[in-house]
Amino acid sequence: MKSINQVLITIIEANRLVNAQNPHHQRLGLLLLDNIIEVQFRRRVEIAMMFDKTTWSSGVRKYNRRRRVKVARFHGELLALGVEENFITTQDQQMLAYGHRLRNHLYHEGREEDETDLDLGICLLFRFIVKHFPDWRGASGVMMIPPEPAIPYTEAMSDQSGQAPLMFGFEEVDPDVLFPDTEDFFKIDHWRSILSAIVTYDFKKDVRPLIAQRIQNLLDQLKSNIEFLTRDDDNDFNGVFSQRFAIMTNWFLENEKKSCPMNNPNVAVNIYLALNGHEERLLDIEDPNERQIEFFKVLNSHDFKKDILSSIDFARYQHLIDTVQTQSEAEGIANFLVAENELRELVDAVDECATDLDGYTQFMIDVIRGN
Repeated sequence: MKSINQVLITIIEANRLVNAQNPHHQRLGLLLLDNIIEVQFRRRVEIAMMFDKTTWSSGVRKYNRRRRVKVARFHGELLALGVEENFITTQDQQMLAYGHRLRNHLYHEGREEDETDLDLGICLLFRFIVKHFPDWRGASGVMMIPPEPAIPYTEAMSDQSGQAPLMFGFEEVDPDVLFPDTEDFFKIDHWRSILSAIVTYDFKKDVRPLIAQRIQNLLDQLKSNIEFLTRDDDNDFNGVFSQRFAIMTNWFLENEKKSCPMNNPNVAVNIYLALNGHEERLLDIEDPNERQIEFFKVLNSHDFKKDILSSIDFARYQHLIDTVQTQSEAEGIANFLVAENELRELVDAVDECATDLDGYTQFMIDVIRGN
C-alpha cells in the first residue's frame, strides 16, 4: 500500500497546489505531477526489465547492460523504452518530454520558460495521469495487505505508517469492518473513481488558445533574435566565440587577430547547435590540446545547414496558429508537440547566440569607452 499511497497523496498535493492562485504554488504542483509520472513509469520499466532475461529457451535478453544504464540515467531513454514496450504512444512521449523540460526549467531556474507553460503543462500532465494511471494502478504489480485500518484520505497526514488504505467517500464499506477490501486498488474502475474524486483542477478546459499563444511566443522570440543577429553585416562572431569558447580553443581568437572575420550568422547558429549537449563534457577534458581536438570533432560531425535561418518555414507555423481553433483539440495538441519539438532546439541556439553577441557588443563598447 505504501507505493499506492505515495501516488495518491502526491496527486492530492499536486491538485491542491495547482488550484492555488499563487504561481509559486502552481510551479510546485507541476514538479509533483512530473515526478509521480516518472516514478510510476520507472516502476513499469523495472518490471519489464525484470522479466527480460537471458535463458536457454528465449536466448539473449532484449535489453543489454548499456541500454539498461541509459534508461536508468536519462529521461529520454526511459520514454523511448516506454514506446517500445507499448506503455505509451509517440505523442505521449513528446508530451512527457515537453512536461519534463518544463519541470527542469522550473526546478533549476525557478521560473517557467513562457507565460503559457504552467497552464498548458499542468493540463497535459493531468490528462496523462487520468488516462494511464487507472491502467497502471500500483505499477509494481504487488501489494501487501497492511495491518493498519482504513482512514479517510483527509486524515492521511496523521498516518505515520504511510500505508493505511485511504477512503475517498464513494466506497460501499461496512462501517464495522476495519479492513476494507484492498483488492479494489487493483481495479481500473476504482482508480478512475479515486481520480475523479481527488482531481478538481480543470484539466479538461480548451487548451487550443494556450497552444496558439505558446507557438506565437516561440516565433516572436525567434524572429526578434534573428533580426538582431542579421541587423549588421559586419558583425564578427570570432570575437563572440573567442570569449565564449576561449577555454576550449584559441582558433577564433587567432582568426580575429588575423583579421579573418566570421560575419555569417548562419555559421554562428550552426556552431551553437553543434555544441548543444557537448559543452559540459568538453569542459571536463583536462588536457587543453585534447579538449581542442574534441571540440573540432564535435563541430565537424555536425550537419551544417548554410541557410538555416532563412529556411525556417514561418508561414507553416503561422498557419498552425491561425487554424488551431478549427482543429479538434487532440489534433491541435499533436501538431503543437511536433512544432514545439521542431522549434525548441533552434530557438535555444539562436537565443544563446544573440545573448552572447549582445554581451560581446556591450563589452566592446566598454573597451572603447575605457571602462
